[in-house]
Amino acid sequence: MNKLLKDVDDPRHQSYITYDTEVLLMMVILKNACNLKSMREMTNEFNKEECIKNLGKLLGNEDLEELPHYDTINDFLSRLNPAELERIRIDMIKKLFKKRCFDSYRINGEYWGIAIDGTGIFTFDKKHCEHCLRRVYKYTDKETGEEKTKTIYMHHVLEAS
Repeated sequence: MNKLLKDVDDPRHQSYITYDTEVLLMMVILKNACNLKSMREMTNEFNKEECIKNLGKLLGNEDLEELPHYDTINDFLSRLNPAELERIRIDMIKKLFKKRCFDSYRINGEYWGIAIDGTGIFTFDKKHCEHCLRRVYKYTDKETGEEKTKTIYMHHVLEAS
């Protein structure tokens, strides 16, 4: 996996790079694996000597002295072509199939099950685009007792795995 992360086409100006792509992407993977809710929490939890040392060993980079701030990672991710991450995901799935890791999960030894899930991916206080969905909440203001409404705009995704 380290090679896949390292081979990502880096969109940043090469003369300004401090952290390699595998460091930035592995931090996001570990953030999600550790169930950390925010990038800020990731920066706070991971920038400890023991964690830096372990991440350096995991990536084969024993010279790693500190980890990037979440702003650095967010900047990198905002510039990264999503196709790069899709390529990594596809390669990982192909390897799992090649190793026959999923064969014991076939239905009647023959069919693949498909999990379908819908979830929200973005929310906004104002209408973001013409594709935004809208949800209106009614609530009672605790201070005034007045009935109020709040509108949330959002984007959802339906995914089959």
